[in-house]
Amino acid sequence: MAFRFHNNYYEFGMPCVFKTITGYECPSCGGTRSFVYMSKLSIVSAWNANKAATMLYMLMILQIPYRLILIVGGKVPFQRCIARIGIVFLIFIGVVDITEFVAQFI
Repeated sequence: MAFRFHNNYYEFGMPCVFKTITGYECPSCGGTRSFVYMSKLSIVSAWNANKAATMLYMLMILQIPYRLILIVGGKVPFQRCIARIGIVFLIFIGVVDITEFVAQFI
């Protein structure tokens, strides 16, 4: 993360150990920035920071009403189907993350 003071940029925060050692981004590099951008509704910036983290954020947001209904004790229609879709979506996120990681070496 960096901040601007007058005309100079200063970096702060903990660097990625994987990137420091290898020079390549790890699968989670840009994840925090992606979550911050999504919280600001800047979807394009979030997508450019980390595609998998952007999709994970959307999945987490979609989980909120589902989990609230379960906490209250309500019935969720197609509960098993929704759970399976969530698992498939998580697998898809993992595939996207691995694909992006491998693509930087090509």
